[in-house]
Amino acid sequence: MSNLLQMSKEELKNHILDIQNLVQNKLSTGIDIDDFLDETTIFDEFENIIPDEEFPIFVIAILNNYKSDIIIDKLVDSIISLKEIK
Repeated sequence: MSNLLQMSKEELKNHILDIQNLVQNKLSTGIDIDDFLDETTIFDEFENIIPDEEFPIFVIAILNNYKSDIIIDKLVDSIISLKEIK
């Protein structure tokens, strides 16, 4: 089971916000976004957890540093719902 599925709702939200900060720090170094996406494994832990239709939203939210509670909470709820199924 993924570590993500063992996190509480608040832990997941904080983890996503931490990832946003890490990505923004990396992108602020001037790396091309395509190169970053080719080189990073930061999204791997989420890829098989977040439903296919929501995964692109997750990636866009991370890359664009969207901190909207509505978006982040929706992503967290998707992960939490999987935890309840498993």
